[in-house]
Amino acid sequence: MLKKMLPLLFLCGMVSAAELPDSWKPYMSAKNAEPGTVTLQDKMVRVVDPGKGVEAGITKTIPCAPGDYVRLTVDVKQAGDKAMQNMEISAYYVPWRKDRAGTTSITAPGQYVLVTGPAPENVKKLQFYVYSYRNNTNDVLVSIPKVEISKTPFAAK
Repeated sequence: MLKKMLPLLFLCGMVSAAELPDSWKPYMSAKNAEPGTVTLQDKMVRVVDPGKGVEAGITKTIPCAPGDYVRLTVDVKQAGDKAMQNMEISAYYVPWRKDRAGTTSITAPGQYVLVTGPAPENVKKLQFYVYSYRNNTNDVLVSIPKVEISKTPFAAK
């Protein structure tokens, strides 16, 4: 679906997947005539969400085996003048599962961590989204998330 949307998204200020480091890709739900933008700025990803039914952010799918624990760490900074509204980190096992592998709300500038696991049987991949909610307005800078995989639970930080 993203491949079908790419020509439209480029016209709307979206970066290409080739421009984002470490296999991250732009994510945008296309349910509105006023889409957000995902651009590179100062080695971070700037996510601008106009808040009119659209979600904007970044996504990545990684290999994941049964029993794996995965930790994603991301820094979020406010970029624009408006106060930051809720964003989220979500993870889904692939093949798709009904429930999320994990979720963390992003409510203010700072560092956020999402830990999943152990991955259930038959899992082959894990897909992450770092995005602004559908009806929120945001103008934020997101670091390229750090993803770690372990066969044992991560120690608390």
